[in-house]
Amino acid sequence: MIMQHFEFALSTAVVAEARSTAATEAGFNFPVLPGQITTGERYRTARVLLAAIPAGSRFTVPARYFYALGAGLPITFDADQRYRSAILADDVRLRTMLITARDGGIIAEVPPSAPAGLLAGQPPVADNPPVSIAAAVHRLRALGDTGGAPPSIDVAGPVTALVDGWLAVGAVDINAAFWDTIVANQPSGHQSWCCARSPGATSSNGRPVTSRCAPGCATRSG
Repeated sequence: MIMQHFEFALSTAVVAEARSTAATEAGFNFPVLPGQITTGERYRTARVLLAAIPAGSRFTVPARYFYALGAGLPITFDADQRYRSAILADDVRLRTMLITARDGGIIAEVPPSAPAGLLAGQPPVADNPPVSIAAAVHRLRALGDTGGAPPSIDVAGPVTALVDGWLAVGAVDINAAFWDTIVANQPSGHQSWCCARSPGATSSNGRPVTSRCAPGCATRSG
């Protein structure tokens, strides 16, 4: 019975990886004025729904992480419930569980080579470069942050380059590692959604922004 429990956790983890790869939508929270400390009524953050994500920019979460998150769940939890429990968990819980599993030798943050005979492109895929625990947490949160009908933007053109850059970050602090340098490194991508999608922004006091372009966004991005 114990072996059956872990075999089920493994098989549903492989299914979850494939589901994360197939997802064409993900939620993004980003600072409207990267690298600045907001004060007064400055526009602080915006939330967008990334839509039509192309195959090369998907938010794949390796099966090993889904296994670590689901191994302790009752066998009565089916594949859908396990997937949803992973993408809807908060950052701290996800990071704590995955680090505990890594330190306990249950999973490896750097994956082993793919087993012989595995069909190319079929899950579990040996991620190269490896997806870190921090990156997996960021991806899980994005996959789960699609509710509430936020403004949407298709992943194309400069937005694709921006998303690919975000996916490559393995640091815990995504703001310091990515967003704080985005205006200099990805000005077109930032401006594409910052100005067009600022109806999803919030000011420093938490009130929603209704203007089309947050103050300073266009000038700082271009």
